Amino acid sequence: MDHAMRMTRVLLGMVAVLTNLVNAQPPNAACTNPTVSTPPAAANLRGDVGCTTVAGGTLAYSHEQSETAGGTIATNAHIYGPFDAGFGSQQDGIIATWGCSPTSLAYDSAGGLDLGYEHAKLASVCGVTLPRISGTTWIGLLGQCGGHTGNYHFHMGFECFETNSGTHSSKLGVAGNWNVYGKYEDYTAQQYPYLDACGGHFGFTPESPSASVYHYHVQMQAPFTLGCHGPNSAGGLVTIAQCMALYPECNTNPTTETWGSTTYTYRRDCPCFDANGQNYAATPVELPAIAHAAASPPVTSYNVSSWSCPSPYGVNACTKTIAQVIAASTTPPSTPPSTPPSTSSATSQPFGVLFVAVVAATSMAY
Repeated sequence: MDHAMRMTRVLLGMVAVLTNLVNAQPPNAACTNPTVSTPPAAANLRGDVGCTTVAGGTLAYSHEQSETAGGTIATNAHIYGPFDAGFGSQQDGIIATWGCSPTSLAYDSAGGLDLGYEHAKLASVCGVTLPRISGTTWIGLLGQCGGHTGNYHFHMGFECFETNSGTHSSKLGVAGNWNVYGKYEDYTAQQYPYLDACGGHFGFTPESPSASVYHYHVQMQAPFTLGCHGPNSAGGLVTIAQCMALYPECNTNPTTETWGSTTYTYRRDCPCFDANGQNYAATPVELPAIAHAAASPPVTSYNVSSWSCPSPYGVNACTKTIAQVIAASTTPPSTPPSTPPSTSSATSQPFGVLFVAVVAATSMAY
């Protein structure tokens, strides 16, 4: 057997190994909208709480391996709750792009922290701005639309899915039995909705213009998407106490962490946040939606200008708009491309490039 034949067999074997590695990666499974037979019900803490029913707009910035500037987001994307699964050495490549050095500064094996808290914490301990933009790259735990890799999914933001015109925000998706809308109760009048502990309320929607129905809105503060599946058993809004009763995690002792010279209290994997942005208070402050719903007539919304981030972890723990991130970025973003950049298939890449890509893929899910 001559040298060329031996090298060919070696290369074919290496390709087979790489193919097995690629095939071993978990697929980006289709989103599954949960079945909710008896509300109120707990929402999934590490998986789908709902699914989008519209496609996202054109992406201006690249983020990790899941978002490319000029690309788009297909419909039926995964909607998750607020929590991440934690970070470890397998995410070193990603953590380094945030500017954390050493990468161990970001390690958290327990998970169960909401992504707003995580952004605020890691910006502080790593001494960086998160999220931020460099050229056409979005740097942060989540991309410009509030999603990230693994089984590509969204925790917060959803700005790419919203159509900011007219009155009530358009439908973004469905969660259990009810529709999910953008953050505005009335965009023209600049009104945000009063929401219960699940993230829902009763009112008219584009799909139900003449009958008040329960529905969800994404929001700028935790839980960002859903705290639970509503309404309550009597068909009304869900209180903080009713939400907390759905989760054993909400009835455990909270933990404390010190960063930025301040000690913070937090209850991991408890998605029920009160009016002060706390999920750990011994006596939670009820959300204003409950009292306003009982008024005559009910009050369902308030002026956008009166909103401020209620999080005890600072303004970095609430959602930032794309415009706010652009304004705060130290490196001015370049003009995003109008069409996706050309890419070559994996089979046409040199072996070394393909190998690096496969190794990188094994460290992306989080």
